[in-house]
Amino acid sequence: MMSVRVKKKGILSKDEQKTSQGKPLTPTEDARSPKGASEEDSDDEFYDAERSDPVQDSPTSGSGSTRTGGGADDAAPTESLFPWKEELEVLVRGGVPMALRGELWQAFVGVRARRVENYYQDLLANESNCGNNTEQQSLQSDSKGSTTESIGGPEKWKGQIEKDLPRTFPGHPALDDDGRNALRRLLTAYARHNPSVGYCQAMNFFAALLLLLMPEENAFWTLMGIIDDYFDGYYSEEMIESQVDQLVFEELVRERFPKLVNHLDYLGVQVAWVTGPWFLSIFMNMLPWESG
Repeated sequence: MMSVRVKKKGILSKDEQKTSQGKPLTPTEDARSPKGASEEDSDDEFYDAERSDPVQDSPTSGSGSTRTGGGADDAAPTESLFPWKEELEVLVRGGVPMALRGELWQAFVGVRARRVENYYQDLLANESNCGNNTEQQSLQSDSKGSTTESIGGPEKWKGQIEKDLPRTFPGHPALDDDGRNALRRLLTAYARHNPSVGYCQAMNFFAALLLLLMPEENAFWTLMGIIDDYFDGYYSEEMIESQVDQLVFEELVRERFPKLVNHLDYLGVQVAWVTGPWFLSIFMNMLPWESG
């Protein structure tokens, strides 16, 4: 089997903040998914300009006060959140309508329970302060004749984030200057939240899709839930989980498509070279969005 994604226990937070930052990026009528999605039912669903915010509409559950707490009494059991789990799984496998994905994805990762007031804004403010401190430390380090490579902070990821912004669904009308700024903030905030991961190429694709489906701050909490809970270790520097998945997938391909793998071996091509980006981007830039 592929490496198991273990859903961590949800952690309740303070009462939800009154509003979330911004609104979802508004796709235009001329926008199309980069992989030629079907036009039957997807257009009306995907290009709906307004996305509701289930986090704001839903009442809070519980009275936990911090993100780091959380025991059995603090977190609502999964069964109470999804009482018809088997039926829900059947529906999800049949395909979630694009117009509902923003709401459902937030519900699945528990955005309402994760949210901490002002945490997203504080991360962005801390990044700005850290950037100023890094400049000062760099000057001090240079004056002493030492290198600046050991200095951590957002500088490690900022350059790669800037390179990947124009590569993220280029030409999509919703990812203009404002859209890129929102994506930059989202990726920077997550890098500050989880410095052990920071930023990894391919995060930009599903982060951008989240911005198209929900407000910016909700996209941050959803991104946090996806990476921290379901892909823990996937985007770390060693990428252990990702390598495990590639090895397992290669064995499956060898078992089911031996001629294909033999041909790849003859060409000196490893299966992971082809399929690695698929897994890292969670297939966001490989399949039509309506297939997700």
